[in-house]
Amino acid sequence: MKIVDLFSGAGGLTFGFYYKLINGEFYKTDNKFIFANEYSKAAAKAFSINFPDINMQNIDIRDLEEEKIIDLIGEESVDLIVGGPPCQSFSTIGQRRFDDKAKLYEEYLRILKIVKPKMFLFENVKGLLSMKEIFYATDDNGNVKFCEEKFERNGKIISKRHPQVSGYGELIIDKIKNQFAEIEGDLGYEINQQH
Repeated sequence: MKIVDLFSGAGGLTFGFYYKLINGEFYKTDNKFIFANEYSKAAAKAFSINFPDINMQNIDIRDLEEEKIIDLIGEESVDLIVGGPPCQSFSTIGQRRFDDKAKLYEEYLRILKIVKPKMFLFENVKGLLSMKEIFYATDDNGNVKFCEEKFERNGKIISKRHPQVSGYGELIIDKIKNQFAEIEGDLGYEINQQH
């Protein structure tokens, strides 16, 4: 299988496609990774140590231009794209903000349209299933307005800033499923959701 690996991190998801387990021993599969992409320099370095034979593109995915992607793939037909865009925005442990990281699934979709694999695996945290688009209040210059919350913890006054919410849209997972299922032209995917 020919694979493109996005939002690779140090290679946790990669591991399952790179190796197979036989009688308690790991063996390299016949899968071919055409390239991987990771923004974090430290994670990309760890990935390259873990998988030195995979072409790591250590750049912001938004800067991975169509011409570069086509050049990396060459004449290869891609069977699978794997990847899990950053989850901090969706995590129920965090502040759940619909920020730039939350919108990086759009880059996954953009590359899906360029590469046109037979299938894809999109992985994220469970919090993605319950989060809605959040629209933030802005000032006259388009800057997000913030409010400050103060509370006491262990005898100290702690202050936190939160963006002011002006409304909510549809569930993020519904947006993703609809956009991935209705790609322009003949390309469209049947979406199977597991959790």
